[in-house]
Amino acid sequence: MLPDAPVVFFHIPKTAGTTLITLFQRIFAGRTQYITGRGGSSHIEDCARFLDLPAETGGGFGLVAGHLEMPVIRAIPGKPFVFTFLRKPWERLVSLYCFVKRTPGHHMHQWIVQRDASLEEFVRNCPWDELQNGMTRRLAGVALGRSGDKQLLRMAMDNIQRYFSFVGLQESFDKSLFCLGRQLSIDANALVSTKENVNPDPKAGPDVDAAARERILSYNALDFELYGLCSSKFRAESARLFKGPVLKEFNTFKRTVKAPGARLERASRGLKVQESRLLP
Repeated sequence: MLPDAPVVFFHIPKTAGTTLITLFQRIFAGRTQYITGRGGSSHIEDCARFLDLPAETGGGFGLVAGHLEMPVIRAIPGKPFVFTFLRKPWERLVSLYCFVKRTPGHHMHQWIVQRDASLEEFVRNCPWDELQNGMTRRLAGVALGRSGDKQLLRMAMDNIQRYFSFVGLQESFDKSLFCLGRQLSIDANALVSTKENVNPDPKAGPDVDAAARERILSYNALDFELYGLCSSKFRAESARLFKGPVLKEFNTFKRTVKAPGARLERASRGLKVQESRLLP
């Protein structure tokens, strides 16, 4: 049985969020939903619209999801179930770079193309705050700005403690989804999903030498610390949970989710191939 209070997914870019939004939209199909960034409007515009809603309306949604800002979380009355997923900062930066580079409609695509920018130049010089401590900034509730100030990390961790019911890890997606499903009392069969918006060739990342990698990481030191703190907590809780009957339940969950999910993914790829053959 799904909770009566709103379930809120705080989607940080390139953390398996599109997959999760698609999945939870299906699970909450019978309830009212507020998904940002759809129908031609931006996430920022939709967050502003949400804040203009009467409190009773904002608290009446079954699902609120998207690239939300912290004021939206604070505006939802009662005790919503708020969750997010994090990703290792290096992998997230590479994924952002590859995604923007292959996506002509992205607002920073031309910035990369016109300069033939490397990953290092993208992270260091692109005028997009997402590239420097983007996870920490979003969770701290700081809308704009590039800052390595430790206060930003303290604000992020305080918000996690105060507002978030669950923080999953993209690198431990199956375990995270299993734990999330248990907390929300969602049957494993309902959690079958296919991966959305992924790099079509995940092994084809940019060439970066060790020195450049260190320089890039220096701009995201807070995100590394944030990920380290949250992943340590997740792994400690997982170690306590995944024993005996729960471990058996998790193994059954993986078989339940993986097999149909793989079939759905293969079918989806097959349809895309057929569509491409039909194109003139």
